[in-house]
Amino acid sequence: MSAATPADALVGEWVHSHEEDQPGREVFRRRGYAFPPARGRRALDLAAGGELREAAPGPDDRTRRVTGSWDVRDGRLTVRVDGRAPEEFLVDTVEPQRLVLRRP
Repeated sequence: MSAATPADALVGEWVHSHEEDQPGREVFRRRGYAFPPARGRRALDLAAGGELREAAPGPDDRTRRVTGSWDVRDGRLTVRVDGRAPEEFLVDTVEPQRLVLRRP
């Protein structure tokens, strides 16, 4: 991935494909991908302009939805939700249907 990841390449809804994760790398696919059954998946909906909608399984497996913001600078994606520390990821790969993130 180049040092400058364009934000428009990340816009859209990305769903965690944990079956494809590798050590240190998290794989996300576009909504609509043929995922195998799972008890729940984290989804990041990255809107143009920096708005974030996140859905993730809660402690009782029901989906919890929160809003926040996101930005990308120099290949680093930052996700912010009130009440939580910001999450930072290095964008390893961004393709039309596949996103790979690394924790710094």
